[in-house]
Amino acid sequence: LQPLGFEIQEARNGNEAIKIWDEWDPHLIFMDMRMPVLDGYEATRHIKSTTKGQATVIVALTASALEEDREVILSEGCDAYIRKPFTETELFEILSKHLGVRYVYGEALSGQSGLGGGLTDGALSDAQRSAIAQCLKSLSPNLLSDLEAATIRGSLHHIEATISKISEEDLQLGETLMELAQWFNHEEIISLINQIRDKNE
Repeated sequence: LQPLGFEIQEARNGNEAIKIWDEWDPHLIFMDMRMPVLDGYEATRHIKSTTKGQATVIVALTASALEEDREVILSEGCDAYIRKPFTETELFEILSKHLGVRYVYGEALSGQSGLGGGLTDGALSDAQRSAIAQCLKSLSPNLLSDLEAATIRGSLHHIEATISKISEEDLQLGETLMELAQWFNHEEIISLINQIRDKNE
């Protein structure tokens, strides 16, 4: 999930899960129901017993295929569950359902406007790359640095927030950068920034 822009932390047991949740306040927890020290059932009960915990989505990860276990898991406060082994698609569907996460695919982007037209498979043509580089030169150094920092961090939320600021100065540039970000083509964004700096030196 991290390469896709999600910020994650991992707990080795239920006690760690509670500690991380309390300090970090995540939107969603994938809770392994079988953990050492304190299992997922106890950790879920503790989190969901608080007002803050009611707003946290907890998705149980379980190897059990029994319907009775599913009912127990949901009764403990879990919002959903996934059986092991699970696929990436199942994870993405859960995130979409409970957090409203949207995924942008090639077909959806191909017709969107941008510098030199929409992107194909998240890739830039030479003409698009040249046009974007020219537009990036006009940005303030601080805004360019913010874009670089957010992209290196890999947080889609921070990248999109920075691009929104860029859109206020150059709407078309913002649209094209947003397409790159939603394709998770972060390397291209960094490459464009480095290209500008190399020419300025």
